[in-house]
Amino acid sequence: MTPGVQSLVEKNQAAEEDLLAAIRAGDRDAFGVLVERSGPRLFRAACRLAANREEAEEMAQETLVKAFVSVKRFRGDSGFYTYLYRILLNLWKNRLRSRNRWRMVPFRSRTEGPGGIDPDRIADVRANPHRDLEAREKSRRLQEALTALEPAARAILVLRESEELDYQEIAATLGIPLGTVRSRLARARARLRALLQVG
Repeated sequence: MTPGVQSLVEKNQAAEEDLLAAIRAGDRDAFGVLVERSGPRLFRAACRLAANREEAEEMAQETLVKAFVSVKRFRGDSGFYTYLYRILLNLWKNRLRSRNRWRMVPFRSRTEGPGGIDPDRIADVRANPHRDLEAREKSRRLQEALTALEPAARAILVLRESEELDYQEIAATLGIPLGTVRSRLARARARLRALLQVG
């Protein structure tokens, strides 16, 4: 194995902390490895927040550019993905402020693509149109309820239920105390349940 290839293999297997240390030392390839690890998940998160796929792509790209420019200042108090998600969330909020309104696309499962298609369910959908209709109706009702929530409630639900971040990661991402995460999440869940019962 050549030294360059061996170095790349080692980077792909390196721990996040080691990659961050390499980035601070000026190693651009190490940043690329972190992006390869976190990029797909970041794009899925952008798709959940953005109005459409093109906006999601723009937000994901802008997030990565901002992260690259500022990564040497990243202290590592949270995981690298949490750092990326915080940048993405701030970009999303800024875009919404500039439009003077909040909006969100439908919740999707972790396996669904940006177009809302879950590749693992395609066979089921073809085999059972009734189940597909029920799933679409459920998804529509959930989207309507989510749209009726306040932006802060929507954001915290995306972080916990869709991104599956723990409370500490949510607190770090939103820049709020842990107790506030718990209380906001409880209120958001209660409000969502109430909205779903009304519909």
